[in-house]
Amino acid sequence: MADTMGTLMVGGPVTGTTLTIADSALTQLNSGWANGVTAYIDPYHGVLDGNSVLLFCVDPNHLDNNNPLGYQVSISPNGTGSNTLQALNYDHGTVTPNSHILSSAATQAGFTSVSQLYGGLAWLSEQLQGTTNTVDRQKYQAAIWQLGDYTSTFTVVNPPYIGDLEGIEHDAMTNALGSGFSVLTDANEVANGKNAGQEYIILTPEPCTVLLFASGVFGLFMLRRSQLAGISKA
Repeated sequence: MADTMGTLMVGGPVTGTTLTIADSALTQLNSGWANGVTAYIDPYHGVLDGNSVLLFCVDPNHLDNNNPLGYQVSISPNGTGSNTLQALNYDHGTVTPNSHILSSAATQAGFTSVSQLYGGLAWLSEQLQGTTNTVDRQKYQAAIWQLGDYTSTFTVVNPPYIGDLEGIEHDAMTNALGSGFSVLTDANEVANGKNAGQEYIILTPEPCTVLLFASGVFGLFMLRRSQLAGISKA
């Protein structure tokens, strides 16, 4: 499916969980971050084309675009489009910083394509969303950023010590989603270079899931109507 365009506004974090990280691209943005910078982790509140969404950052190499009016993003269903950050790097070599390869962590975990990597990042986003354990949240976020960092310089600065991420990253490859998510990339990624906005994943329900949910709501509505009708007749 081809990429489409949308307007994204990025809000604040959903939780207060933080992670201290270091990365060469972040150091290029601010030399004072060479020894690490502490950031809130996912998810973030967002608004895409007027609809509230939860944003999962899959890009440790850029900063949030906090324009209150929003900014244009390319929307890639299931990460299969040609304008995602990973595709612009891996397939086209047109982004800054540029490596023209997947991250060493992604390669080591067994990922072989851009779309498969995004599927793994989406699966990790699901796991992150599904836990309230602070350390687990930090591990999932660190795995997302390490897999997505094609400069292969991403590190977690202690504390906290979150251990080896290889097992989690391999699980992400094994369980990579093939659908149910979209990738949001700064529409001016190439032109903006290192000053582009971060890339995000949003988890989107399958059409059959939406239909099932709607059927359930309708069924409850009809049951309630029947109960009320029974009361009125009594």
